Amino acid sequence: MGLVSLICTLLVVVIIIIAVALSKTAHPRTTPLRHSELVYLVPQPRKFINRTPTIVVHRQNPRIWQKHVEDLSTLVKAYRERQGAIATSNCDLHYAPIGVSSCSFPLDRISDNCTVQNNFGYDTGNPCVALVFNAFAGWNPVPYNKSNLADIPPEIRHGYDFQQLIPITCNTSVASSGESNIFHIYYSPFPGFPFRYLPMRGMMGSTLPPLVMIQFIGPQSMADVEVSCYLWAKNLPRNVTNDPGSIRFSFFIV
Repeated sequence: MGLVSLICTLLVVVIIIIAVALSKTAHPRTTPLRHSELVYLVPQPRKFINRTPTIVVHRQNPRIWQKHVEDLSTLVKAYRERQGAIATSNCDLHYAPIGVSSCSFPLDRISDNCTVQNNFGYDTGNPCVALVFNAFAGWNPVPYNKSNLADIPPEIRHGYDFQQLIPITCNTSVASSGESNIFHIYYSPFPGFPFRYLPMRGMMGSTLPPLVMIQFIGPQSMADVEVSCYLWAKNLPRNVTNDPGSIRFSFFIV
């Protein structure tokens, strides 16, 4: 057991050293988006050999987690500045004032846990990530018909208004034990992308693509966590190679 513990410790150290070195690389948004990607992830996971792209969450090393905080803070700041520079109005899922040409995205409804003031949860091992709709993909979602439950996947059969938003779900599994969904997952400001804010919706759309801030809260111990998130629409096939509506990454939490 002593040798196994030593090897595990050395692996952790190596991963952290690599992550620190990579933390000086370019901002995640400088990586070109493929037009087939319907969503992109902030912060961008790092690519390691023989493992899923990984976000390293080192609670005791600000040099690592501050880079993730900066990436998310830059994203939210860009939204606030852009919306402050144009004429937008407050709307919600079901209502927009008469004559409104653009709805501001409700950043104030993002969870307080997923803010720069709380370091987006990285200093406590409860990280937040943002899934952002790729406005350049040219994809027009077709919602499920709630009156035909047989056609709706069981994962989203209840609790969603398909005429108002495209649901997003995430699940987790711990690599070492195989345990599933031991993390509590919270979505804000909505559990998906509202149609009202999609760019292709024209006059009633936001000038910025919608985003979903997702927080993962789990056991306060070291964990290697696989994450799979899915975008759900009738014209998004599941269980296909290179599923355009899914995004997979992992957290290495120490």
